[in-house]
Amino acid sequence: MWCLSLQPSLLCTCRLLNATAALRNERAMFSRAAKAMAAVYATLSGSDPVLLSADEERFRDQLLARQLVSSQFRLDIEVKPVDAAGRTCSFLVGQACAGSGSAAWDLGRAGNAETEAVLVPWGAVAMPLSPAQGPQPQGRLFCFLPLPSGSGLPVHLNCTFEISSNRRDLWTGSDLVGSGKRRALWNIALLQGVCSPLYAQLLAAAAAILGAGEAFYGLWPVDLSAVRAKEPMGSLVDSWVRDIADDGLPVVLTGGGRFLPASEAIFLDDHAAK
Repeated sequence: MWCLSLQPSLLCTCRLLNATAALRNERAMFSRAAKAMAAVYATLSGSDPVLLSADEERFRDQLLARQLVSSQFRLDIEVKPVDAAGRTCSFLVGQACAGSGSAAWDLGRAGNAETEAVLVPWGAVAMPLSPAQGPQPQGRLFCFLPLPSGSGLPVHLNCTFEISSNRRDLWTGSDLVGSGKRRALWNIALLQGVCSPLYAQLLAAAAAILGAGEAFYGLWPVDLSAVRAKEPMGSLVDSWVRDIADDGLPVVLTGGGRFLPASEAIFLDDHAAK
């Protein structure tokens, strides 16, 4: 990071502490997904075939066989200001591409038939593992670059969103028609079909890493009603709750100190607890 003054001066440095060949390969999922989707669309439209590497072919076959292809990895980042001690920030990142039979897949096919654009139903969720200092941090929305609006969740969401021309908002609206309606539905499909299961899976992984404590509890949204009231983010809430319950993810802490799936836990209301 540089300060733009009469003479450039270094303010701080950032570096990835756990960079490996395996991590670089994980972070290249979007590239594989884009090539795989281009090949799928070319086959469906009868146009010239797209040449794929062996890895890209395997990824295409996975997309054709499953509704979601996902992976997780960890990032350890050192941030070091010039005039202060450095600190390390850790993130657990989940990424996924929606596959055959999903709503995003079907919308991508329709969009490709309409515009010939290669729509890639990909998204990622970044969850902070480092304890927060002060109030719960607010997650940001990204479409590869950061957007002004927040996610309303304590995690960051990066997706191939349809966004407004000024890059300020996600395309949304229940009264749209034509391509505008398709763009709004695309964003909802990404939130429900990609971000929702990723967020649920990351919570289960974080429970195993962090255990019970403020760091883990801070990964849950404080006010679901506030998230639900914010469109299109509100479309994620119900599907996220269902994903946690239906997939049997061990995220509910019991009195004995163990994490159980929600389906195996007994929830007492305030009156019964007293």
